[in-house]
Amino acid sequence: MNDLRNEIRAAAARDYAVTHLLPFHPEFEDCIDVVDGVWSSAFLSHFRPDGFLFEDRFILSEINFGNGIMVSCGYTEATADYWQHHPVIKQLGWDVDRLHRGPCLG
Repeated sequence: MNDLRNEIRAAAARDYAVTHLLPFHPEFEDCIDVVDGVWSSAFLSHFRPDGFLFEDRFILSEINFGNGIMVSCGYTEATADYWQHHPVIKQLGWDVDRLHRGPCLG
Protein backbone atom coordinates (compact mmCIF):
# COMPACT_ATOMS: atom_id res chain seq x y z
CA MET A 1 0.00 0.00 0.00
CA ASN A 2 2.90 2.33 0.67
CA ASP A 3 4.29 1.51 -2.77
CA LEU A 4 0.92 2.45 -4.30
CA ARG A 5 0.92 5.70 -2.33
CA ASN A 6 4.47 6.52 -3.45
CA GLU A 7 3.63 5.82 -7.11
CA ILE A 8 0.62 8.14 -6.92
CA ARG A 9 2.70 10.81 -5.14
CA ALA A 10 5.30 10.67 -7.90
CA ALA A 11 2.65 10.81 -10.61
CA ALA A 12 0.73 13.61 -8.88
CA ALA A 13 3.70 15.90 -9.45
CA ARG A 14 2.79 15.97 -13.17
CA ASP A 15 -0.59 17.14 -14.44
CA TYR A 16 -2.90 14.28 -15.50
CA ALA A 17 -0.25 11.62 -14.84
CA VAL A 18 -2.48 9.89 -12.26
CA THR A 19 -5.27 9.59 -14.83
CA HIS A 20 -2.83 7.79 -17.14
CA LEU A 21 -1.42 5.62 -14.33
CA LEU A 22 -4.74 4.41 -12.89
CA PRO A 23 -8.02 3.51 -14.61
CA PHE A 24 -9.85 6.74 -13.72
CA HIS A 25 -12.10 8.97 -15.79
CA PRO A 26 -10.08 11.47 -17.89
CA GLU A 27 -11.46 14.40 -15.83
CA PHE A 28 -10.68 12.76 -12.47
CA GLU A 29 -7.84 15.15 -11.64
CA ASP A 30 -10.05 18.15 -12.47
CA CYS A 31 -12.45 17.08 -9.72
CA ILE A 32 -10.20 15.53 -7.05
CA ASP A 33 -7.26 17.16 -5.27
CA VAL A 34 -4.89 14.25 -5.74
CA VAL A 35 -1.86 15.95 -4.21
CA ASP A 36 -3.53 16.80 -0.88
CA GLY A 37 -5.37 13.48 -0.87
CA VAL A 38 -2.30 11.33 -1.35
CA TRP A 39 -0.47 13.17 1.46
CA SER A 40 -3.45 12.86 3.83
CA SER A 41 -3.04 10.62 6.88
CA ALA A 42 -6.41 9.08 5.89
CA PHE A 43 -5.19 8.06 2.41
CA LEU A 44 -4.75 4.38 3.22
CA SER A 45 -8.34 4.16 4.45
CA HIS A 46 -9.50 4.79 0.86
CA PHE A 47 -7.51 1.96 -0.69
CA ARG A 48 -7.86 -1.38 1.04
CA PRO A 49 -5.95 -4.53 0.18
CA ASP A 50 -8.09 -7.64 -0.22
CA GLY A 51 -6.74 -11.13 -0.22
CA PHE A 52 -6.32 -14.40 1.60
CA LEU A 53 -4.56 -14.92 4.95
CA PHE A 54 -2.85 -18.26 5.39
CA GLU A 55 -0.63 -19.43 8.24
CA ASP A 56 2.54 -18.54 6.36
CA ARG A 57 1.52 -15.77 3.95
CA PHE A 58 -1.00 -13.22 2.74
CA ILE A 59 -1.94 -13.37 -0.92
CA LEU A 60 -3.12 -10.05 -2.33
CA SER A 61 -6.00 -10.53 -4.73
CA GLU A 62 -7.00 -6.92 -5.36
CA ILE A 63 -6.89 -3.37 -4.04
CA ASN A 64 -10.38 -2.05 -3.39
CA PHE A 65 -11.45 1.55 -3.90
CA GLY A 66 -14.72 3.28 -4.75
CA ASN A 67 -17.69 0.94 -4.35
CA GLY A 68 -15.28 -1.79 -3.33
CA ILE A 69 -14.57 0.22 -0.20
CA MET A 70 -18.20 -0.05 0.93
CA VAL A 71 -18.12 -3.81 0.45
CA SER A 72 -14.71 -4.13 2.06
CA CYS A 73 -15.63 -1.96 5.05
CA GLY A 74 -18.91 -3.81 5.49
CA TYR A 75 -17.06 -7.10 5.37
CA THR A 76 -14.55 -5.84 7.94
CA GLU A 77 -17.31 -4.91 10.36
CA ALA A 78 -19.37 -8.04 9.74
CA THR A 79 -16.41 -10.33 10.43
CA ALA A 80 -14.97 -8.56 13.49
CA ASP A 81 -15.95 -11.39 15.86
CA TYR A 82 -14.61 -13.99 13.44
CA TRP A 83 -11.19 -12.32 13.31
CA GLN A 84 -11.18 -11.89 17.09
CA HIS A 85 -11.08 -15.71 17.39
CA HIS A 86 -9.32 -16.70 14.16
CA PRO A 87 -6.65 -19.36 14.87
CA VAL A 88 -4.04 -17.71 12.63
CA ILE A 89 -4.53 -14.35 14.36
CA LYS A 90 -4.22 -16.03 17.78
CA GLN A 91 -1.13 -17.95 16.64
CA LEU A 92 0.48 -14.70 15.47
CA GLY A 93 -0.36 -13.07 18.79
CA TRP A 94 -1.88 -10.01 17.14
CA ASP A 95 -3.90 -7.58 19.24
CA VAL A 96 -7.12 -7.52 17.24
CA ASP A 97 -8.64 -4.71 19.32
CA ARG A 98 -5.68 -2.47 18.47
CA LEU A 99 -5.10 -3.60 14.88
CA HIS A 100 -8.69 -4.11 13.72
CA ARG A 101 -9.55 -0.44 13.42
CA GLY A 102 -12.58 -0.72 11.21
CA PRO A 103 -14.38 2.44 10.12
CA CYS A 104 -17.53 1.63 12.11
CA LEU A 105 -15.93 0.28 15.27
CA GLY A 106 -16.04 2.76 18.05
